[in-house]
Amino acid sequence: MKRHLGRWLVVLACTAVALAFVATNTAGTKQPIIIGVPVGLTGPLQPWGLWPYQMAQFAVDDVNKAGGVLGRPLKLVACDDKSDFAANGAACATQVIDKGAIAILTSCDYDWSSPANSTAQKHKILGISFCAGAPQFGPKGLGPYTFSMGIATPNEADVPAEWAYEQQKWRKAYLLNDTTIAYDTTYCKAFKKRWQQLGGTIAGEDTFRNQDASIAGQVSRMRSSLGSMDFVLLCSYPSGGASAIRQMRAGGINKPIFMNVGMGGDFWFNTVPGLTDAYQSTYASWKGDDPRPKINELAKRWAAKYHTPDPRFPHAYMGYEAIQMLVAAIKKAGTTEGPAVAKALSHMDLKNGLIGRHTIDPQYNQSFTLPVTIIKITNGKAAFLTVRKPEINPKTLLPL
Repeated sequence: MKRHLGRWLVVLACTAVALAFVATNTAGTKQPIIIGVPVGLTGPLQPWGLWPYQMAQFAVDDVNKAGGVLGRPLKLVACDDKSDFAANGAACATQVIDKGAIAILTSCDYDWSSPANSTAQKHKILGISFCAGAPQFGPKGLGPYTFSMGIATPNEADVPAEWAYEQQKWRKAYLLNDTTIAYDTTYCKAFKKRWQQLGGTIAGEDTFRNQDASIAGQVSRMRSSLGSMDFVLLCSYPSGGASAIRQMRAGGINKPIFMNVGMGGDFWFNTVPGLTDAYQSTYASWKGDDPRPKINELAKRWAAKYHTPDPRFPHAYMGYEAIQMLVAAIKKAGTTEGPAVAKALSHMDLKNGLIGRHTIDPQYNQSFTLPVTIIKITNGKAAFLTVRKPEINPKTLLPL
């Protein structure tokens, strides 16, 4: 009896060791879920590519620390399109897809991200812009596998129009539109439509191109309307937008300037020394004063890792939110297969998104209901002012 019991104990012990070995090696050999990031890691579009990518890595670290997704870790694989999206965007997307990417994260703009997102669409995997605004994704645009985690442009423009009219009591807007990319023109049109719905008037309108070295003519025309305007709405992005502000101030335009999300961040403030009486609409404050604790925590993590005071660019936060949303979609789908994940993401309603409740509209595969943060700039310093949600469904402003 003792002899048989001893044999059984040996068998059980060996079995336990074998099972532990198998379990350990199975966990150790689980393949990561690869997410491609074909963006501008270098060059002039770096702020809209590299910085959201770096914030996305924080999200990946957090997800992996919590056990991964479907029992597998996440892994980002990047490709530098060198800010030449037209020449390199599609090739970069193909490169990361060939490495096993089940989805790609792309730059912050419809024009800049389209080549990569279109490539993802052809492969029937998700192409997700970090923070494009133009409502040209999804089934109505590039295709059902294309998404943006950014605030849809009508949503972006609606909130500042309501704030300017109701809180600032401004009534007369002068619109200066940078026509280089579709986003800015869409923003100016959406703002104008909502502004006039509220009862505001347009004191004047003018256009320029981001690469224009001089906007002297536009400044001269604006100066002739100084007495009939309350503020200037600038629809642009750096560096051309910063140059336009510098020329406005030098040309005697001292009215308040309100900027769209494309101008977010203070990385360009040194080109307009002492800028004051200016405002930005954006995703969140990067200065450690945001009312959302997680935003401030990420700002501290950024400073510690990259040895800079803060992210300096609020679009970066959408890298974190893009991973949040993709992970939620994979969990909901129960798979990493493109069609299932796309279906899950197109109907996503994430109540605990980084910047707020994030609901995807399946017609456009982006959100029309995200909160918008307004930043005030005084003497070259940015500070959180307020955060608001739209009072109407901004989708009603379409078409533009």
